[in-house]
Amino acid sequence: MPLDSSTWAEAVLPIALRAAQSRSAELVLLHAVPDISLTGNSPPDAHDEALRADLRHRNERVAQAYLDRIRALLPADALRTRVRLISGEDPRRALARAVNEEAASLVVLSARGQGAHPDLPIGSTAEYLISAATVPVLLVRRPEAGSRPSAQAAPWRLPMVRAPV
Repeated sequence: MPLDSSTWAEAVLPIALRAAQSRSAELVLLHAVPDISLTGNSPPDAHDEALRADLRHRNERVAQAYLDRIRALLPADALRTRVRLISGEDPRRALARAVNEEAASLVVLSARGQGAHPDLPIGSTAEYLISAATVPVLLVRRPEAGSRPSAQAAPWRLPMVRAPV
């Protein structure tokens, strides 16, 4: 399950938990730290490279603490969970690669994340994973204010899981 530190992504956790528990599967929490780019017209000097390394280490440290905090909130006795931090490349490609490396059977993710644009129905990471993943992707949109499930929609379905908003 990709997490980007946004409340959008975290709101999908109950659904991912339920999916993993129903299949007795391990839940892998993924976070991709983007590569640090520095602006400038000339090649980076030693100071620039040191700054880039410091920023990358800082972002990795913060991301690892975030993943560990989220994992600690999950019911340890009811589910096997693991965290995985990826860094140094485009987050979308890194997540797609990690899904394949983990031999995932399902990817559960929020339609939007940190970079949510209100005029777009899904974010670029979700869009990329839909087309690049080699396994099913369950894309979850946060319910709009005042919305509720239709009584006519899929009466055979499992009880709806409402993610906290």
